[in-house]
Amino acid sequence: MLPGRNDKVDIDAKEVYRYLGYRGTRPEEAVVKRVDECIAELVQVSELRSRMMRFDLKTGENSETGRAEEISIGGISITSGDLARHLEGCVEVYIFGATIGVGVDRLIAKATVGDVLAAAIYQAAGAAYIESYCDLIQEEVQEKAREGGRTIVSRFSPGYGDLKIGEQRKFFDLLDLTRQTGIALTDGMLMMPSKSVTAIIGVRCEAASDGDTEKGRGDRGHDCSLCGLENCQFRKI
Repeated sequence: MLPGRNDKVDIDAKEVYRYLGYRGTRPEEAVVKRVDECIAELVQVSELRSRMMRFDLKTGENSETGRAEEISIGGISITSGDLARHLEGCVEVYIFGATIGVGVDRLIAKATVGDVLAAAIYQAAGAAYIESYCDLIQEEVQEKAREGGRTIVSRFSPGYGDLKIGEQRKFFDLLDLTRQTGIALTDGMLMMPSKSVTAIIGVRCEAASDGDTEKGRGDRGHDCSLCGLENCQFRKI
């Protein structure tokens, strides 16, 4: 995708409210107004960038455990039982990295000094925005799969289940992500800009069916049940 803002990507204010802790309730009008203002500012400074590539998928057994945990993609090897199970039946994958840009981090940093509410809203809106952007990327992969009579499984990121966050480096190397998008990776495996995501989407041979909207099988977004961060403020379930 080319850098810039994308009219197909928006920020759902209800998601921002939920990230702020308003689960099932609407904030007071003063907060609603502030959220709308902060969303407009955040979109204005955002710069959406992404990079995606397709790879054939091979899986095999872990020689130590005897379980199907070894995944081979684009010349790299990843060990993850959870990811292997998630990709069961898949023959190829799309790996992508996406960001909404460093401008959002600057907004958050500036607000943190003297406007705690705005900082919290920028954090929440940024999280909602990058998820919406990833949803769009996933929908594009789903459309490609449908054209070929196939279907997809939902995206899966390093840090979900037993897929170690350190595998992030392999995704970066495969995609040449820093040079292509400007997303950097720290020694601690954190991405900068902070509102950035890497993920893998599997493509299955089977055509879409009624079961493909079940959790983890091509539904919009990612599956929180795959992630071990039980106390995550952004968790949907």
